[in-house]
Amino acid sequence: LGEWQPYCRALETFLQQVVAHRLLSKNPALELFLTSADPPGRQKIKKNLFNRLSQAMEEMRKEGHKDVDEFFQTVRDQNLQLTGSSRTAAEKFLDVVLTEQKIAVACGHFSAALHLCVEP
Repeated sequence: LGEWQPYCRALETFLQQVVAHRLLSKNPALELFLTSADPPGRQKIKKNLFNRLSQAMEEMRKEGHKDVDEFFQTVRDQNLQLTGSSRTAAEKFLDVVLTEQKIAVACGHFSAALHLCVEP
């Protein structure tokens, strides 16, 4: 959250300036945009290559064949744990990237809407 704080402050300052603007503050579309509690529609995310590879690894893991050698079985178990952890980390990272993209698109739409409102 700490790394997002400057962006949050900048967005807050920008929105305060927009609301204080003599023309924009009278716009009903802007008021609806700023006060509406309904989120924008969500887009369905397609499964990517990493998800398919993870699914294939899980299917192989579920076979459950035990290794004859104890050392290799231990290494295999460690790999299974690391695969799960790396999958979770990758999913969380992709969530962050997707959120950043959504914020960028929303700011672009907001900027375009403001530009249309200001033009005579």
